[in-house]
Amino acid sequence: MRYVLFVCNHNAGRSQMAQAFFERYAPEDVRGESAGQDPAKAVWPNVVEAMREVDVDLSGQRPKKLTIEMQLHADWAVTMACGGTCPYVPTTVEDWEIPDPAGRPIEEVRAIRDDIEERVAGLVHDRISEIQNDRTAHQFRLVRLLPQLVTEFDGKRSPEEIRACADAVLDDYDDVPVRSHIMTLAHKRTRDCLRAEHCDVCAARRYFLSARPPSAVTSDAPVIARLSFLDRFLPLWIALGMAGGLALGSVVPGLNGFLDKLKVGTVSLPIALGLLAMMYPVLTKVRYEDMGRMRGDGRMFGVSLFLSWVVGPALMFTLAWLFLADQPAYRTGVIVVGLARCIAMVLVWNELAGGDSDRAAVLVIFNAIFQVVAYALLGWFYLNALPDLLGLNNQGFHVGIWEVGRTTLIFLGIPLTAGYLTRRWGLRAHGREWFESTVIPRIAPITLYGLLFTIVLLFAIQGNHITAQPLTVARIALPLLAYFAGMWTVGFLIGRAMHLGYPRTATLAFTVASNDFELAIAVAVGVWGASSGQALAGVVGPLIEVPVLITLVYVALWLRPRWWPGESVAIRPLPDPLCDPAAEPAQIL
Repeated sequence: MRYVLFVCNHNAGRSQMAQAFFERYAPEDVRGESAGQDPAKAVWPNVVEAMREVDVDLSGQRPKKLTIEMQLHADWAVTMACGGTCPYVPTTVEDWEIPDPAGRPIEEVRAIRDDIEERVAGLVHDRISEIQNDRTAHQFRLVRLLPQLVTEFDGKRSPEEIRACADAVLDDYDDVPVRSHIMTLAHKRTRDCLRAEHCDVCAARRYFLSARPPSAVTSDAPVIARLSFLDRFLPLWIALGMAGGLALGSVVPGLNGFLDKLKVGTVSLPIALGLLAMMYPVLTKVRYEDMGRMRGDGRMFGVSLFLSWVVGPALMFTLAWLFLADQPAYRTGVIVVGLARCIAMVLVWNELAGGDSDRAAVLVIFNAIFQVVAYALLGWFYLNALPDLLGLNNQGFHVGIWEVGRTTLIFLGIPLTAGYLTRRWGLRAHGREWFESTVIPRIAPITLYGLLFTIVLLFAIQGNHITAQPLTVARIALPLLAYFAGMWTVGFLIGRAMHLGYPRTATLAFTVASNDFELAIAVAVGVWGASSGQALAGVVGPLIEVPVLITLVYVALWLRPRWWPGESVAIRPLPDPLCDPAAEPAQIL
């Protein structure tokens, strides 16, 4: 929720009209407030009459005095010839030269009313995206909150923990309808959070307070140490699953025949259950409710979507044909990996690298929904149409668009719907903080269990092929390595060239370089079967992606102080929040 503050001397005419028109034209996630330095006892009668003519009733409104609290929590301010009593807000204050309607005849008040309406409509049309996406006011409030907390918890909590906790608490108050006394409430809640061994607010933001001494947990801790236990050793779990599958296949040679008896189409029911279990928890984490924030910052979103859905698939197609031209099954599996955009682990890489979490979340939402619609079409284009167009020898291999589409609808559409409904229920019943700190941690491991279960069965089925061709995994790994490193590098360099700043550049790079290996495996198994080379290529995907992207997190953190030397943590003294035109907002970068 963002707030625009309208200020005039008495809050009895101009600012009241501006607030009313703003609430008529602005989207629901931006609210208007109005106040005055010397509030009158009532709204001017001629103003009430003029506004009633345009179906706005101000008769029940009462002028309010401008308070420091209003100024601190405004994301934008508009003054109306208030002279030396201008308010201070952390972002932007613009002044409109509009005459005071007090004591003027109704004809002049109508002209003032129409002028205000035109200006407000222009503000909403031209500046609303900027208002919605600017977090400077949030950073200002964060800096105001920190000094007392740092003094109180010095030696008990690290500065990074204090900052992360205060940031999470303030984020929780961003959507409240009224911001009165929020600084007091946020200070109390942050203190309670820092005193506790476990804080639900921080857990919801994937930041967990440590019981260790402050020096032991900092943002400079090794990237590996900041991963959860399951995520940290994901390549090991996958390798163990592969080994376990090979062992199971040799011990139970009749397993493949048993699974074939349980097939529906090309998929064995046990494998199908494993695939659905793998996808469902991932899709409960997607913040569908934030989709409206896609507005604004069009340059970054446009570049990210172009790299993800145009450049990425084209690059993987090229690499697959270069490295696996003589292996149509493995080549196809690698291309399928390149078509699936990441909707889960990318949030982990982005957070570890210090990227922009809000923008990453919005991109994940879009990718998750867009995949349902576009994945089958892209699969048909890159697997059938483009090779034919380029005259490449497809060795008789073709796949129908409905085969890919049906599998996508089953293994992405079903868990996407279930994840959305689960999240909607949780948010309505208990709120985001409870859902993300209680439900998600409990169901998140199901993804790994489903993945490992699927991998064990796939390698049990494919044991003979793999042991007969031990270098197969290495051949599949080469185009994947080149893809992940190449896409990340392109995204990072473009972000720097566009002057996006480090957080958004990191988000851009990791978003375009990460892939949804769960969906790729599901499509490969669903279309070509568990014993196919395509399924094997899909399983190799996460085995390569996880260590490569952990390495790229280190690269990003190494480049940050060298390419963005000015973006460091700085807490500057606060300016006078009443009226200081020269004041600059404090920054936490």
